[in-house]
Amino acid sequence: MMAGGMKTVTLYRHQKDGVDKGRNILDERGGLGIFFDPGLGKSLTALTLADDLFERQEIEWVVIVCPKTLYGTWQDQIATHTYSNPAFEYIGTKVGQKRYDEDMAKAELSSPFILVNYESWREMKKPLADLMDRITSNSMLVMDESTRIKTPSSQQSKGLRKVAKAFRYRIIMTGTEITKSPLDLWAQFEALRPNFWSMPWTMFKKRYGIWDDMYLAGGNVIKRLTGFQNIHALQKQVDPWIVRAKKEDCMDLPDKIFQNIPVELDAKEWKAYRDMKDRLMTILDSGETISVEQKIALFTRFRTITGGWADTQNKITDRPSKLSTLIDMIEDSGDQAIIWCSFTHEIYMIQKELSEHGKCVTYHGPDNQEERVRNFNEFTSGRARFFVANPQTAGFGLNLQNCPLQYFYSLPTSAETFLQALDRSHRIGTTTNVVYRFLLGVRGRENCIDWRIKELLDQSVDLLYAFQTRELRELVRFI
Repeated sequence: MMAGGMKTVTLYRHQKDGVDKGRNILDERGGLGIFFDPGLGKSLTALTLADDLFERQEIEWVVIVCPKTLYGTWQDQIATHTYSNPAFEYIGTKVGQKRYDEDMAKAELSSPFILVNYESWREMKKPLADLMDRITSNSMLVMDESTRIKTPSSQQSKGLRKVAKAFRYRIIMTGTEITKSPLDLWAQFEALRPNFWSMPWTMFKKRYGIWDDMYLAGGNVIKRLTGFQNIHALQKQVDPWIVRAKKEDCMDLPDKIFQNIPVELDAKEWKAYRDMKDRLMTILDSGETISVEQKIALFTRFRTITGGWADTQNKITDRPSKLSTLIDMIEDSGDQAIIWCSFTHEIYMIQKELSEHGKCVTYHGPDNQEERVRNFNEFTSGRARFFVANPQTAGFGLNLQNCPLQYFYSLPTSAETFLQALDRSHRIGTTTNVVYRFLLGVRGRENCIDWRIKELLDQSVDLLYAFQTRELRELVRFI
């Protein structure tokens, strides 16, 4: 099957350079990494490369593996830039799996593009396996947001690495800077070419990671990652396989403006926060040990308290201080706004309150795919004023350059997710400065956990890992 061809499109210089260099890398090596900062048009670059291979009759199919939340984005890109029919969507989940398997088995695929979510490769079902057997030798595999396979031992990483080697051409795409997370590269480049590193994962992490002993209660010792080494050698090995573009080098986008907004917690919220901290001090004084799961639970509880909740069910106060601050700020103008929240109960609460000030749509886990597409379209068309979303769900792939104002009601724990969320507005097509406002809890002169989270995210630190590996005495200082 031949593609419908590309529509006339003008590439930016960095995209044209990526296509020219990428074409040579694919011809020579069969694999390519597109390492563009978020918002620089990775998908159009990949589609242009695919069109060239279609024209040369070297491939008939393109399998795009991506998070399910990006299906709508890819369908939009295919519709905007090609004459092809919409891509066939395969979703590997327990819910509705039978229907998708039946569709795949009987489908007359009318498009050369096939979308498959990452979870499908954990245990590849027979209809998908049969299709892969039929097309892989004459196809290109595009792995978008390829950090989803960064964990070498995960089932989806293993499954995708296994099937990837059968494709004629392979592309990995990510906006994550190499030097910020070099250990994430092992599995991604193994999918690009089997035995890319000529060493197993255990040896790779020893060569490029710096590991120190961490002494636990009971005399147990574990290794803790404290830094990276030999980065120049790693960079030298991957450079011939990648095309790279950074915002500061290739386009004149407007500025990012960051504003930390101190939010004074009320008496009830502060009491709940202090009570939790006193409890942690009691545990520390008693010498009691706590598990990793208990540490994460404590970390989560402190985060929910600053948002006005004792737990996921019960508000501490009638109107959380952060919510009051948010309402005051949005009342000052009629602008659209994106509000990021890490907890579902926050999203529902904010949606209810903001609906009095303009149409409010959501984008998070409980929303099904049809609701997400509808809500996204409502917001980007200007029919909705507020877009309240979980960064884990909406932080990847969406084009939200229609809105240059973002609020963070609560912060994510992943530095990658945080950076991706920032760039939903700051991308090709952005015409004004993008303003980011972070609602951070305080009481008098004492900053709460929000400030430490923001500081570590700015340093690209993964918060959950940091919290899990810190000793209890360090955690007291952290919060």
